[in-house]
Amino acid sequence: LLDAGALSLLAPDGPLALAAPMPSPDQESPLRFLDDALPEQLRALAGGQAQIADFERMWTSGATLVLSLGLARQLPIATLAALRGQTPEIHSAAAEAMNRMGSKAPQKALDLVTAMQVGSAGWPADLRPVPGTDWDDRLSLPIVQTADRVGLLRPLLQAMAGQDRRTSGLVKLHDRITSTFFFASPTAGSKGRSK
Repeated sequence: LLDAGALSLLAPDGPLALAAPMPSPDQESPLRFLDDALPEQLRALAGGQAQIADFERMWTSGATLVLSLGLARQLPIATLAALRGQTPEIHSAAAEAMNRMGSKAPQKALDLVTAMQVGSAGWPADLRPVPGTDWDDRLSLPIVQTADRVGLLRPLLQAMAGQDRRTSGLVKLHDRITSTFFFASPTAGSKGRSK
């Protein structure tokens, strides 16, 4: 059993894709939702009109997923990487790095958020940068949390590290957590399964 609120549910090739019906009726999906409403709720979040509060309700709903480990062992490592959970331990530090970036290079920070939005399966409408607006530090933590929820925390950290070398430590920490606690290495497919 997996707590849906701990996963990056909207990651590309993530739980929605893993729980999809298999091509053959005699094949079982490796992941299934215990609450039939959950996939529809996730699709609504991916629709582009959801707000931060909608995302928060989804991730605190207590929904549960079931992963068949026997079937999961047959999946490619890149697919298993989509089941990587969230990393709330580094959210505050990443938000502080986002604030530093927003203070020093506000347009680069706004462009980065736009890139995260474009690269995600779903992004809250109220976190989308509005042209001509200033950087708002209050949005840094929700941006980091959302990036984690949609499977884009590592790319966000990498992009910030390109602007501020101090953030490279967060990338290394994220990778260490991934390789220690989750199914796959941070560069899924290149190093294989973790121990």
